[in-house]
Amino acid sequence: FQAVLQGQSNELGLLGRGIKTRTCLDFSQKSLQHIQKLDLSHNILTELPPSLFELRNLRQLIVRNNRIRTIAPDIAQLTELRQLCL
Repeated sequence: FQAVLQGQSNELGLLGRGIKTRTCLDFSQKSLQHIQKLDLSHNILTELPPSLFELRNLRQLIVRNNRIRTIAPDIAQLTELRQLCL
């Protein structure tokens, strides 16, 4: 993530990186807690990573063009989420 996150950016873009598994993504790092926009589009994800639900400041989540069929009820933990792009 360090290559993408520079300074105090509140956006993280991981689009088109061929990410297949939810376990390779760990959003529980304290340095990521300020993220407000996360773009995981154009990957091969079949479900959202559980650690994603720890991003309490997340306002926009973009997961277009993946293989996600269902969204876990844990998404309700993202109380600041205003936009979900599937």
